[in-house]
Amino acid sequence: VATPALERMRSTGWQRLFGQEQLGPILLACGLVGTLLLFGILMVRFPNLPDAMAFHYNSQGLPDVVREKTALFLLPGIGLMAWLINGVWGLWMAFREQRTGAYMLWGGALIVQICSYMALTSLMD
Repeated sequence: VATPALERMRSTGWQRLFGQEQLGPILLACGLVGTLLLFGILMVRFPNLPDAMAFHYNSQGLPDVVREKTALFLLPGIGLMAWLINGVWGLWMAFREQRTGAYMLWGGALIVQICSYMALTSLMD
């Protein structure tokens, strides 16, 4: 007769992290694709961008923060850091069988990437 503790020891790492559900791997994969898309979009449009860009506007609609175009790489960098940190933290939570918290972290990284995408596209237009 196998006890739950014995079954837990026999399970593979993949089964322990994700069980039978597919949501975890899908969220992690979407986060990776989102990060790659952020960098890809910026790298494709980067050569055609002006050297100095307005990053913030005052209440009159005039630019008050102007930076070099290389500062745009902060946005995909933020998306990457959110995916890495939330990904590792979510894997730790999934390993401790707290999958709901892991899904929230992985989903949160996707939300950060969506916001980064919106900011990136609005600054490049």
